Amino acid sequence: MVDLDRWYKAKRSGTCKACVEVFHQVGGATLVRDSKDPDGPRLRFTFEHWRNAIAALKGEGLTLEDAVAVEHQENGNTLMWHREDPMGPVLSFTLPEWDAFLDGVVSGEFDRDYLTPQDGRVHARQSVLA
Repeated sequence: MVDLDRWYKAKRSGTCKACVEVFHQVGGATLVRDSKDPDGPRLRFTFEHWRNAIAALKGEGLTLEDAVAVEHQENGNTLMWHREDPMGPVLSFTLPEWDAFLDGVVSGEFDRDYLTPQDGRVHARQSVLA
């Protein structure tokens, strides 16, 4: 069972302080933040939005046309925001940060599996933030 009171990052991020961090809340929401600004803006996605985004990033045939918007810039940075909140926060990640996150996505580190949603218990495979 995942400790839902912690932020997680991809294993490939190692001890790096600059990375994409994910927080799975009881009740289904997933928060995303930039570790370079831990008190800064956060994106909030429903369980379904997060699941679809992870599947799309894994290349499983879904698109990011749901709630998660991603834009790769010419300077190598990747922007992420919530499509349903166009005036809301936009997170910016460097190429190494985004590559580490994608590596974690592909290896299943950010998947969520609800085994017993009736009692609110969430089971998932995660890398723990050091």
